[in-house]
Amino acid sequence: WLSDVIRTSVGSGNGDCANTDLLELYCGAGSHTVALAPLFRHVLAVEINRHLVTGCQNNVADNGIENVTVVRAPSEEFCKRVLKKRSYQIREKDGSTKLQLEFGCTIVDPPRAGLDSLTLEAVTGYDHVLYVSCNPEALKRDLDTFLGTHDVCRLVLLDHFPFSAHAEVAVHLRRRAAAEAGT
Repeated sequence: WLSDVIRTSVGSGNGDCANTDLLELYCGAGSHTVALAPLFRHVLAVEINRHLVTGCQNNVADNGIENVTVVRAPSEEFCKRVLKKRSYQIREKDGSTKLQLEFGCTIVDPPRAGLDSLTLEAVTGYDHVLYVSCNPEALKRDLDTFLGTHDVCRLVLLDHFPFSAHAEVAVHLRRRAAAEAGT
């Protein structure tokens, strides 16, 4: 579903995101990272849990993906430093800039509590937000904020846990100014 949204709705809408960078918050072990990295110029994957960061790094390496940088940081702290700028510099060991990332899209897959207020505020500045939620109540709360600036373009119920009461919901949100400009 995420790949389909990227191919049909992000960038120029024809699947051409080769010049677009992706910011992924709460990347976990990198399942979305690995699947989506081939569609973007570069992916910056952020996760707080050191074991999941290691898992994501291994997942990326095992799949031969070279356009991903994994950063260990709490989302809130990362947002204070980076997210509002919507850009990030990957540096060489000598401190020089190796790659300047300009994020055209962000994916968030937060814990059950949903997005903290700082992350939510920062993410609303992005043209395209793909929000994956395991808690419909937290999603509803966060959507109340997003709907002030974004439209819901697509929504899907994902039954990753058959024969249980658990399901996930994924939503593609597009900022209204971006929708009017056709991006």
